[in-house]
Amino acid sequence: MPSSIVPCVAWVPKGKAQQQPSKTTLSPEELRSLVEKSGTDLKEHEEELKEVVKEEKEGVTPEDDEDDDPELAQYDLDNYDDDEDPDADGEEKGVLLAGLEGAFTDMLIQSGADEYITLKDEKLSDDEDDEIKPEDSLLVVGKVSDDLSSLEIMVYNEADESEYVHHDQILDTFPLCLEWLDFPVHVQDAQLQQNSHANLVAAGGMLPCISIWDLDVVDSMEPAVQLGPSKRSKKKKKKAASSSVEGHNDAVLALSWNPIARHLLASASADCTVIVWDLRTRTCALSLAAHNDKVQAVAWHPFEATSLLSGGMDKTVRLYDCRDPENSTRVWTVSGEVEKVLWNRFDPCQFLVSCDDGFVYCMDVRQPGGKPLYSISAHSQAVNGLSMSPQIEGVLATVSSDKELKVWDIQGGKPSCVLSRNMKMGELMSVAFCHDAPFTLAVGGQKQGVRVLNLMENAAMRGHFSGRCPKTVEWVSEDSSAKQMEMDDEPAPNAAAAAAAVATPASHAEGKKKNKKPKTKRKHHKK
Repeated sequence: MPSSIVPCVAWVPKGKAQQQPSKTTLSPEELRSLVEKSGTDLKEHEEELKEVVKEEKEGVTPEDDEDDDPELAQYDLDNYDDDEDPDADGEEKGVLLAGLEGAFTDMLIQSGADEYITLKDEKLSDDEDDEIKPEDSLLVVGKVSDDLSSLEIMVYNEADESEYVHHDQILDTFPLCLEWLDFPVHVQDAQLQQNSHANLVAAGGMLPCISIWDLDVVDSMEPAVQLGPSKRSKKKKKKAASSSVEGHNDAVLALSWNPIARHLLASASADCTVIVWDLRTRTCALSLAAHNDKVQAVAWHPFEATSLLSGGMDKTVRLYDCRDPENSTRVWTVSGEVEKVLWNRFDPCQFLVSCDDGFVYCMDVRQPGGKPLYSISAHSQAVNGLSMSPQIEGVLATVSSDKELKVWDIQGGKPSCVLSRNMKMGELMSVAFCHDAPFTLAVGGQKQGVRVLNLMENAAMRGHFSGRCPKTVEWVSEDSSAKQMEMDDEPAPNAAAAAAAVATPASHAEGKKKNKKPKTKRKHHKK
């Protein structure tokens, strides 16, 4: 069985996917164009194939044929594909290819009326198989198998703990990061963008572009939207950070979607920059070049729309206020290259940082440059993944190149390890808790694909966390506006675009000037 690498995973919240995903259908004109394009590509490679065949023939010596089966020799299989008239080879192939293109295309176009084609009769059965039930959760998996990169959209049912691949999408680059979002970036109308939701996933990889896929469409041949250039810049990269107004010029290493200002997506890159994208215009709204090395982690604050966290290989973590990033950046230094950053939803003044030396740090935003609140010597090698249960306070999962998954209780600032398990998946590369199941998480590794675990099946987990009630936490600013004011305004042109894209209500700005944190209320809702 071929080995499958899973460098990234992302859960889709329940109820966000269409119950019956739509399928890509091509018009006769689109189908004909696709077939013709395929034929053109084949013709372009014909000369190259001829050269390869010629080189292979020249490499054959008489000794190579001494052991041939005499019964097969009469068929002259070595020269089976040779034409009697080499000069007519290209012409004959071209005529044959053209004929096949026309016949194949016409067959597909007219197949709807063919009484012998019964695919339509099977449509009802296919629809039942494709149905996503209300109790199902979706898991998006970035997968690489035998040099083929793809997105697998899996269906997971918590009640019977079943899982299967619903559909997949072929990628043109090795996937490094995934981020789910519901802003309808593929819709052009500004009013519809503000008042509607979607089910999309953004994927970053070795190319400098970000591809955004519609998860409610099966068999897509291309992403719904692409942000940034599709090729690396040919210019020699400098040591200092560099990017362009079009986007990154090197691999995209991390993504984070802003759940409050839904039109904002942040990306971190190997070009040493962080870019804030305005999804309304599909353009770069803000470029941050504060790091001196590759930026491997980025995370929007879950409740403060303008606070953005990034971490890089320069061993620093930076917190930006995107309204004035040049004059408001806070910096922390850690012991190793930063792999991941993660906000603590149950205490929004705290964030976690994982490093390549195996340490995890907890920082307080009110102490810029200060010592960590606590540190954990979590693993013997790089901590490649961090995830916290969205409903159970204090449950932290870490995965590492040392092949182990560990679950920690960090409640009260006194971390303790509750579970440690060698997953037998090689180096572990990604981990993510499910939005709707507090103890269900997905783990991706260097081999064996992805695994979905129910942590409550472990006796130590049951004994430690069984008395902790699930909660949803909402931090609501007393000064915030339900309409989000400037954040939902129409995109501003030219130089004002960046400021407008990350603008927040004026009351927030006033609170910042007074150096006072806006009053907040924490609401706990028991389920």
